[in-house]
Amino acid sequence: METENQQEQTSLGAPTSDRILFKKYIHQMLPEYKRQSMNYETMKYITGKALNEEECTKRFDFVMEVNGRHNEFGYYAVIDKSTNTSIGLGKIVLMSKECAEIGYALLPEFWRKGYGSEITKSLINYALQFENLNELIGIINPLNEASKMLLMKYGFSYLESKTVNNQMSDYYQLKIR
Repeated sequence: METENQQEQTSLGAPTSDRILFKKYIHQMLPEYKRQSMNYETMKYITGKALNEEECTKRFDFVMEVNGRHNEFGYYAVIDKSTNTSIGLGKIVLMSKECAEIGYALLPEFWRKGYGSEITKSLINYALQFENLNELIGIINPLNEASKMLLMKYGFSYLESKTVNNQMSDYYQLKIR
């Protein structure tokens, strides 16, 4: 059963699709977040390792801080509608007034089932609702070929490489206006 706060979060408008629902993270969802963040396969292209308990909590505090800044943007648990199961996370986070970063992470048992594509498409469609957004950025580990192919499938093009948190990252850009 959803709490009143969860119902409020989803009623503000969030990305959605036929198979998945996006629920903005709230404090009570820390166990779901930990399940993903402590999984090496989920995190290997994001942090290079599974997070420990302390790292998960610290990172989740940051997620909650970002989620508190805007009703329309932030980090979301991605829920499979048919099973009401959390399968990963999705994010759309403002980088500037005109640009947002999108991204996702899936638990390994949900890989190669079209969810990454569905999440990406949902986030792009959601971003199109905001007239001030002109571009989207996807940031990936250069070794993550699946994510690279997915971004290119949706029209993103390579922008640049940067070192972020001691890890090389490739930035892809999609002009939406």
